Amino acid sequence: MTSWPDMSRNPIWRDKAVAFSARSRSELWGKHNEDMMAWFFLHGFKNLFIRDMLLGWNKRPKERRAENWGFSQADSALTDSVSNLFFPPGIVIPYVVDRHLEKLMIYTPEKTTGDPLHVIPGSARGHMVFGKGEKNVVIAGNILHGLLLFQEFSSDMAVIVPDPKTAEPPEIPRGTRVIYVPDPAAPQTETLSKILGVAPPSHTLLTFTTVDELIKKIDSELERHNL
Repeated sequence: MTSWPDMSRNPIWRDKAVAFSARSRSELWGKHNEDMMAWFFLHGFKNLFIRDMLLGWNKRPKERRAENWGFSQADSALTDSVSNLFFPPGIVIPYVVDRHLEKLMIYTPEKTTGDPLHVIPGSARGHMVFGKGEKNVVIAGNILHGLLLFQEFSSDMAVIVPDPKTAEPPEIPRGTRVIYVPDPAAPQTETLSKILGVAPPSHTLLTFTTVDELIKKIDSELERHNL
């Protein structure tokens, strides 16, 4: 497996990632974007949230020279056969912390085999945390489910999207109620629970088949606990 270095503090990589993200937003909000905007609408995303989270759209697959993104020939991942960065079509998701772009990802909804989430090489490793809920934390196995829950419940809870390649669990304050929402397409309940250091009965496990069902179940959980 190719192992790319963390380039999120490299100014060349950062500038390229920010520029790619900006172009993807222009593509999303420009002409001929009806299919993608319809997808967001049908899956419960609101226009203001899409703008606030800087989400974009990469319409066609692209390749870019890794060296142009700040990688050097000394990087172990860079070989004669691996010299380009691949950008699949899909939803572009920048993960920004304190105004710094830490990760750049592309989610391909129609992908039926393999992981639909492609993390652009050079992105920082680590779990993604959205919000600062003190009483409730949702651990979402799917980035889009995590974003949707953050959109709907940001005032009630924090959302963590775990990175399976990160050994250290995220910091969860004692006394915080944890709701675990595995990805129905790839639950990995046992694996992710171990990564996060979460085990029954310290968390609630929610299963669902549609995003509408997920929203209703989370809403019911919050109401049931009067939180």
